[in-house]
Amino acid sequence: MLKSEEKIRKKIERYQGLREYTFESLEEGRVPEENIPKVYLSAGSKGQKIGLYKLALGSCVEAVPDFQMSAEWYYKGARETRQRRESLSDDFEGGMRLLKYLYSAILSGDDALLEQATEIAFETHESHYHQFSTVHRYHLMNALAATVQETGDQQHHLDELEATLDDLPDDHPQYFGALWQALTGVVDRDEQAFEDGIAQFLEWHDDNVDFENKTSADDLVCLPVLTLVVLARRDGMDVSVDSPYVPDCVDDLV
Repeated sequence: MLKSEEKIRKKIERYQGLREYTFESLEEGRVPEENIPKVYLSAGSKGQKIGLYKLALGSCVEAVPDFQMSAEWYYKGARETRQRRESLSDDFEGGMRLLKYLYSAILSGDDALLEQATEIAFETHESHYHQFSTVHRYHLMNALAATVQETGDQQHHLDELEATLDDLPDDHPQYFGALWQALTGVVDRDEQAFEDGIAQFLEWHDDNVDFENKTSADDLVCLPVLTLVVLARRDGMDVSVDSPYVPDCVDDLV
C-alpha cells in the first residue's frame, strides 16, 4: 500500500493539476477538434482516480463531487464519440471504459447522471463486443445497468454472462465469475451469494496487486467491489465487507 497519506495527497494534487490543465486547454481551444472526445473521456478517468484516492484516505463524502464530475465528462466523451462516428463500432476499450463510467455514475449518487450512464450502456450494440471477443463485458455492463434501472432484463444478461465464463482466457473466469455471482446476489436479494462473489473478487484483487511497487488508485480501492456494495446497500441488503480495499466510510456513499 502507499506508505503514507502524504503520498496519496500528492497523487490527488497531481491528478487535480492534470484535470485543471485539461479544462483550461478545452476552454482556450488548444485541443484539436478530432481529439475532443478522447480528452473528454480522459477527464472522466482523471476525476475517477481523484475520487478513488480520496476514498483511500477515508474521505468518502469529499470524493462524491469527483465521481459526479467523472460521470459528467465520461458522458460528454461517450456522446461526442458517437456523434462523430462514421460507422458503428466499439471504440470504448472493449467495454472497460463504459464499465468504469457506470461505476462513477453509481458512486456519484446522482439519479440524472446515473440515467445518462445507463442510457449509454443500453445504446451499445452487442455485435461490437463479439467482434472484439469482449461480449462478457457487454453482458456485465448491461446486467449492471438493467439492475440499476430495474428494466427486467437483468437475469437475461446475467445468464448470458454466465454462459461466456468457461471460454474466457487466463484469470478472466475468476474475475467475471465473481462479479456475476455478486450481481446475481443483488438481483436475487441473496446476501450469501453476494458476499461469496465479493470474497472471490477480493481474493483475485489481492492476488493481482503488488502494493510494494504499485500505487495506482485501482490498486488501493477495489472499484468493482465498492460499486456493488453501494448498489446492494441502496437496495436495502444487509451486507458487509471487511477489506483494506473497501473504505470504512462506504455508508457515506449509500
